[in-house]
Amino acid sequence: MTEAIASNGMEVIRNIEPAPAHLLEVPADGLPGTIIFGVMGAICIVWAIVLLIRQKNVVPLLLCAGSALAVVNEPIVDVLGKIVYPHNFMWTMESFGRDIPLVLCPGYMAWCAMVPYYIARYMQKGAKKKNLYLIALFTFVSVVLTDYIATSNTHWVYYGEGLLHNFTGSLTMAAFPIVSGAMLFLMYSRKGIAAKLGVFFIPLVALSVSLAGTTFTLCFAMNTELPSVVDLLFRAMAPLLTVGIVWFIVEEVGT
Repeated sequence: MTEAIASNGMEVIRNIEPAPAHLLEVPADGLPGTIIFGVMGAICIVWAIVLLIRQKNVVPLLLCAGSALAVVNEPIVDVLGKIVYPHNFMWTMESFGRDIPLVLCPGYMAWCAMVPYYIARYMQKGAKKKNLYLIALFTFVSVVLTDYIATSNTHWVYYGEGLLHNFTGSLTMAAFPIVSGAMLFLMYSRKGIAAKLGVFFIPLVALSVSLAGTTFTLCFAMNTELPSVVDLLFRAMAPLLTVGIVWFIVEEVGT
């Protein structure tokens, strides 16, 4: 069911009911994805504990915990970016009227904890601009490939329409590691318990900033009836915003 609202010549469509997840089924109750993301998360946690023991460095562990918390962004991303998960994942939480697979929590740790941690360390040593751009490109491609594999196996579905409708996640993640790495890099200059708490919240905040900063025009276009040219313009702005955010940070912190 949809509700149409006329405003300044545009018809804004608001999805009142969630996408029909009950019509989708993931193979083996999502076991393959659960194993892969679970292994990724376990590796991150084990390595974070190793760094804590060997170097007395609590930052990676805080980032892992913060990355698990960052999954609260997921239902917002799913509603705005029109993403839906099948109903039969083994472990889920309900939010915004949708079932969100908890297996995303360990999956978040790889992209949202360890990658930003090592980017920040690299920035401390004087990161080369070219390499930072390559890192952003690598994370973009890694999420594109992950999306392709996952959607091919019905682990999630992009049900939006039009140009770039299935690039919400990959555009966000092109900017996120650079944004979060820079935040962590700046946090290293601060001491005390407040700075440590700040590290914990970096994945959550940086993911929200990256999502809003890169794809809000794309999400607006997907959820609004616009003239064709205007629709195309709003969608095309998303990759331009992504490149702009990455460029600004890299030029500021890179050497």
